[in-house]
Amino acid sequence: MNAQTTSQRIIRLTILIGLWPLILFDSLGQDEKVLFESLRLGGTTVTNVVVISATPTHVMLKYNGSAMSNVKRQDLPPQLKVLYPYDAKQAEEFERKQALERQEHARKLQASQQQANQQRRVAFLQQEQVAKKRIENVEKALRDLEDQERPLWQKARGRPRSVERQQYNRLQESIKQTKEQLSKERDTLERIQKEIRQIP
Repeated sequence: MNAQTTSQRIIRLTILIGLWPLILFDSLGQDEKVLFESLRLGGTTVTNVVVISATPTHVMLKYNGSAMSNVKRQDLPPQLKVLYPYDAKQAEEFERKQALERQEHARKLQASQQQANQQRRVAFLQQEQVAKKRIENVEKALRDLEDQERPLWQKARGRPRSVERQQYNRLQESIKQTKEQLSKERDTLERIQKEIRQIP
């Protein structure tokens, strides 16, 4: 009995799978119903004309399989004008609403851009303060090293193999590296300030 039930289920499933392409095709066909198999459109004969969408001012047509055109209602062929007549009052109201929507969209876009610019400015101003503080610290470190330079040179002068001369050489290397770091920090600050100046 169980084997028979299972067999019946398999048969029903096989039939359903076989019919599924037909069901899917029929569904797609309903979404894009061909209104005219042949139609004169703008001086050209097109086939399999389907209406994709319509507004009070335009009708979106699909034809010849995949070609599409957004046609003004006033320019529709007579056969389509009957189905989609032009109403000047409705068209005017629709265009007015469209204009208002565009204005609102532009306003929101501008506000969003201004907010983004403000956030960028705040972020770069914070980076600027950090960069200035780093420069201040490096400049202080450089002054401290340079303050040690002359006294150490007095001890190391004329004694090329002395401990003091080795200390002096290491100090010179530290001064060189600190100057290079200071140059990089200043370049970073300059880039940040350039970004700030470029923000609208």
